[in-house]
Amino acid sequence: MMDIVDAIAIIVCGALCITSVITKRKPEAKKLIAIISQFQGWIGLACFVWGIIKIIRSIQFLDWINYAPIDWITLCAFSIILTLVGFLLSYGMLLQFVLKNASGKEKTEAADVHKKINDLQIPLGFACLIIGVWIFVWYFVLK
Repeated sequence: MMDIVDAIAIIVCGALCITSVITKRKPEAKKLIAIISQFQGWIGLACFVWGIIKIIRSIQFLDWINYAPIDWITLCAFSIILTLVGFLLSYGMLLQFVLKNASGKEKTEAADVHKKINDLQIPLGFACLIIGVWIFVWYFVLK
């Protein structure tokens, strides 16, 4: 089952992914985003792990397809998007730990990969916001 913490977590991840869009439209939000962005890597890592756990749970709850298909589809979408976004948000921090003693070539290759996957950040951020709002609506209004 999903709860309010899941909805808040995915909305925060979505907001972290679209910080550039938010600050362009609301410059006064820059201070709040700067505070949250300091912890982006750790938030991303926590969401990555949480997403993996939720993927495992969605497999465990495969029988929901028969009696609660919308719940199961929501859980799967939430789990997959949260895992992807968690990885994207934590990638930079993980590179610092993993490539601490790496050569310049390895660091350059990792930076190139980071640039390529960053192109997915804004679309996945909006997907997070949509799923977060859907969780609120479905579980707290329609049910």
